[in-house]
Parts: sequence; C-alpha cells; structure tokens
Amino acid sequence: MRATIIGPGKKIDSLQNSVERMGLSGIVNICGAIPWGPELFAKLDQANLFVLPSFTEGMPRALIEAMARGLPAVGSDVGGVKELLLEECRVTPRDYEALAEKIAEVIDDPERLAMMSQANFRKAVEYKLEIMNQRKMEFWQCIRKHTRFQ
Repeated sequence: MRATIIGPGKKIDSLQNSVERMGLSGIVNICGAIPWGPELFAKLDQANLFVLPSFTEGMPRALIEAMARGLPAVGSDVGGVKELLLEECRVTPRDYEALAEKIAEVIDDPERLAMMSQANFRKAVEYKLEIMNQRKMEFWQCIRKHTRFQ
C-alpha cells in the first residue's frame, strides 16, 4: 500500500520530516497543493481509495471532486462528510485506529470498492454546478417570497 497526500497546509514540512524520520519515503508521497485540473485528475485517477481524515469540515470540495472521479472514499464523521458518505464509510474524527481499520477493511474488498465507487459517483452528480446554482436560486426565491423585502 502507498499513500499520496495532496493539499496545502502549514504542517507540510513537519509531515515530510516525519515521513523521512520514520523511513516511509518510499511509501508516502507528499505532493502539497495541486491546482484543479489535469494533474489533479491524473492523481485521483491513479488512486484506489480517497481518505479525508478531517477534524472539522464544511462541505468538502476535495471529497466531491474525488467522488466525481468515481473514487471510493472514507472520511471522518464531520460536517458535510455526513451528507456525502454513507455511515459505513465514516469514522469518528481523531480515531486513528478506526480509520486504519476502515481503510484495511475496504481496500481488501474489490466488490465493496466497486459499490462505493458507483454510489459516490451518483452522489457527486447531485453537486454539479448547474444543480447547485438551481438550488441556490430556489433558496433565494423562497426567502424572498417569505420576507417583507419583496
């Protein structure tokens, strides 16, 4: 198993030092921030599983993008992750053992990975820009209809 870590962060250097200190340089690749586009899509398309071990989240765009590429995913049971992933694909935040167990559980089950992939793709379609814009317009129309600021 190999891990690729993508994303910006204040602790990237510290994380890289930890990887090197633990002798994991051949297993863990830290890419840092990759802009949205072909390079990011290629990284996602090479992956077998997307993991979002957040302590807190709003609506995680990175997770939606991974799901839109058909990636199976596991994540912390926080914020918008609850809206995106089925309960059996989520773990308690900061429970590193549960996260490791969940990754091992799904990565060794090709049928489950395929089912997660299909479910994630179907869910991601609900977050297409056109659909989200329509929802936003309906929301504002409802607000306008029910307020005195017509």
